[in-house]
Amino acid sequence: MQERRLLGIADLAVIFDKTTSWTYKNWRKLCKERKFPAPIEGFGCNWDSRAVELWLDMQLPDYLKVNDNQPKKYWQQILDANAANL
Repeated sequence: MQERRLLGIADLAVIFDKTTSWTYKNWRKLCKERKFPAPIEGFGCNWDSRAVELWLDMQLPDYLKVNDNQPKKYWQQILDANAANL
């Protein structure tokens, strides 16, 4: 997990691969309709990076989500494949 920091509209735009204008116009809609985390109260339009990261993880399809119940052999295969690509 990355270091906790505040993310502004410009940071979210990069994460969403959208323009800053689109992000500013749509963040409220994301909060209402997609349960995107609200900005941190008292910090203007700034979000907690961990809250955004968790929300992004929740948007992944189930087959891409990390599952701690998967067998150790599965994770070993993933690590071996990644190591072979280095």
